[in-house]
Amino acid sequence: MSKSNGGTGTINFFDKGKADELAEMGFHYVEHKINADQVVYSFVDTPKLREKLSSNYVKTEYYASKYLYL
Repeated sequence: MSKSNGGTGTINFFDKGKADELAEMGFHYVEHKINADQVVYSFVDTPKLREKLSSNYVKTEYYASKYLYL
């Protein structure tokens, strides 16, 4: 994990279906296992992604992080 530069971090989902929807729109994610039962799907936070989020998802479906998980 590295701290991002320039304000870019990640947008994270717990729902694989939502992550796959964004992947079908051309956004790529990385899958991380955060404990024995929980997986998070992380996208690089970009203005284009934020635009999609604001028109297609509610804020309770994802969370933002200031860290890039590589």
